[in-house]
Amino acid sequence: MIKELFSELIPLQERMHRKSKKKFREYLKTKAEINNLEYKIFPNSFASKNVVIGNLKTAKYVLGAHYDTPPRMPVFMMKNLIIFNLISILIVPLIIFVFLYFEINLTFAILIYILTLLHLLGFGIANKYNYNDNTSGILTLLSLMHKLKRTDVCYVFYDNEEKGLIGSLQLATILQKSGGYQLGRKVFINFDCVGRGEVFGVVSFKRSKQIASEIISLNDDKKLQFVHRKASIFEGSDHFSFRNWNSLGIMCYNKKGKKLVLNNIHSHKDRNIDLDNINTLVCVIEKYISKEDERNG
Repeated sequence: MIKELFSELIPLQERMHRKSKKKFREYLKTKAEINNLEYKIFPNSFASKNVVIGNLKTAKYVLGAHYDTPPRMPVFMMKNLIIFNLISILIVPLIIFVFLYFEINLTFAILIYILTLLHLLGFGIANKYNYNDNTSGILTLLSLMHKLKRTDVCYVFYDNEEKGLIGSLQLATILQKSGGYQLGRKVFINFDCVGRGEVFGVVSFKRSKQIASEIISLNDDKKLQFVHRKASIFEGSDHFSFRNWNSLGIMCYNKKGKKLVLNNIHSHKDRNIDLDNINTLVCVIEKYISKEDERNG
């Protein structure tokens, strides 16, 4: 089933512009109908259009992945995600310094500043290849949806993660203000860039450390490792939006010496994923949810 789903997603690689996002949401609607699950765009706002499949109010497990894709960046900037995010943070004050130092024309300086900022925020030229970021996360959700067939699991496809976690932050705010969602009893698991690498990093917060340890212990794939990874704003994804509750984020890394790196995303090099990675991850999450059933009788 994973191969079949992957084939369906190949023509839907670019999900940055309004039309391509709409086309992808229509595809998700067909998947909800096939699995007899509720389909909802929530919130359906100018800022974001998250797709919720299942009943978010009654679900115990909220599995998520962002569906929007980034602008294309130079390959040299994407060798390491942490370095890219550092450059993104530092580039704006650096531009201002250069403008002031060389006394560049104010109008021209403002124009360059705005264009650079917009590109970094995800309003630039769309990247055409987004297999790992984040078609891999979407494939994980769809595979779990097909395998689990449970009413206590909800699948959320977040919008505008690349512009600053907008979709998930909006959703977290709405859920907290609305009441009735029993957020303390839910488990939020986010999948981002899980299609390449040898080591799955499971990021948790204070309330979810035990859950992370349980997930790590369920891996029996000798080719892939699952390790606990410290939360970092430089490797942030939608799991940060739900950090006040039981929230975890899962990413997959390549080994580079003693370091773990996430590279070659946001560029034309993001052209492949390892379906075995997705299969292993799906099996581990399925085991975790089944174990919870046994624990709760």
